[in-house]
Amino acid sequence: MRSSLSILVLCALMLSACTTRPPGIGSPVEWSSLESWESDNHGDAWDGFLKSCQKIGHEQWREVCDLANNSGELGDAEAREFFESHFEVRPVYAKDGETLGLITGYYEPLLKG
Repeated sequence: MRSSLSILVLCALMLSACTTRPPGIGSPVEWSSLESWESDNHGDAWDGFLKSCQKIGHEQWREVCDLANNSGELGDAEAREFFESHFEVRPVYAKDGETLGLITGYYEPLLKG
């Protein structure tokens, strides 16, 4: 009886290990996962982000855009720190579990189907 239970538990564990990752957005990963993140011109990205904040009307963006607008002009290091403090990098997975790429909160695509 005990060995049958052990075999059943072992089979259940093996089957659960065979599951594929569901499609969608995964858990946050390190910013260094983004190609060229270390060497990008974050000051230029900051300027673009501030311009986007002027056009974004969604309530959920208000807090981070208010913080950005109150921060004024930032250099590369300060802009990078702001992005890393207020956004996340997440992998995007296909139906077969393949990683399609990485997204950040401020570039997350919205798809309506």
